[in-house]
This record gives sequence, structure tokens and C-alpha cells, in this order.
Amino acid sequence: MPATDNPGEFLMLAAAGAGYGVNAKAKNKELALKFVNYVMSPEGMNLFVKKQGGLPSLPDTGYTPDQAMDTDYRAGT
Repeated sequence: MPATDNPGEFLMLAAAGAGYGVNAKAKNKELALKFVNYVMSPEGMNLFVKKQGGLPSLPDTGYTPDQAMDTDYRAGT
């Protein structure tokens, strides 16, 4: 991630993500696994990213990101 004193040459890479896990000794292990499976499904992932304003972890969910996420998008042009 090179940085320069010229803002036009600076590129900041960033990503947000979440991870889910289920404790082997969880009281409601089956329900927790059901939740994780839902969140990782295309339907669940799309719901979460729409509410969070994020991006899906999987490429085949059918989600269309906001134009501002397009690498070719430049504000004001």
C-alpha cells in the first residue's frame, strides 16, 4: 500500500468482514449452527449486507453492490 504526498496517487485498500463460530459446548448448538448456515446462505448474506452496508463474502449471492463500490466510479463524474 504505497502512500505519497499526492492524494491523486494514493490508494487505500480496505475490507470489512465477520466470522462466525459455534462453541462445541454450546447449549443450543443445533440452533447456532442453523443460524450460521443461514447467514452463509445467499439469502442470509444478502440480508446482512443490505442492513450493514457491506459486501457479501461469496461472489454468487446475486447481490448488486452500490455504484460507489465500483472501482471505476468516481464521485462527481
